[in-house]
Amino acid sequence: MCSRLFVVNQLFLGSRELGFELFNDKEVVEMTAIQLKNAIKAGKDVRGVVIDKATNELVLDKDGFYSVNMMKHSHINNYEPMIETDCKVNVFYIVMDKHTENDKPVYDLLSSRFERVTVSEDKLITYLELGLVSAGAKLENGKVLLPVKESKTDQEKKELPVKEEPTVVPKVEAPVTVEKPVAVKAETAVKEEKPLAVKTSGKDKK
Repeated sequence: MCSRLFVVNQLFLGSRELGFELFNDKEVVEMTAIQLKNAIKAGKDVRGVVIDKATNELVLDKDGFYSVNMMKHSHINNYEPMIETDCKVNVFYIVMDKHTENDKPVYDLLSSRFERVTVSEDKLITYLELGLVSAGAKLENGKVLLPVKESKTDQEKKELPVKEEPTVVPKVEAPVTVEKPVAVKAETAVKEEKPLAVKTSGKDKK
């Protein structure tokens, strides 16, 4: 099974963009924008950003992964939101998974400082309301909604044109007409004629 790549932070050196910090379920991975684009084009399971078809630039995956923001990591221990909000925070959480403990749903989160935490649904709702969750979940009618990540095969199926099946017209066989046997008249037997006797004249006799 291929590792998931969660895009966590955007890396800067001063005002110059260097690339991105990602988490692959095991460790921190750094990629440039070009490397990240190539990973997406190669069909890697990248979560957090997509390639904009109009500009060919990386943008937040708002529809597929509910990404609404991301931390910009620049200098030492300097974190600030990519999109400024009313809530001044220097840490974001990404919802990675959901499972059950003691018959109650709990959620595995990853912080922008790569801390792994597990929280209850009530606490996650509070995080969402405060704007602490940057991706991986959203609130809809007071309930937590997680994205459904489609496989590459599913996406390819959507892009392929729907093949229309030809309409099969049932073949109606014509009724077989059984003809009555035609009575054949027996031909009249040919009467054998006797050869005619040739009468010879007496002159021919010697």
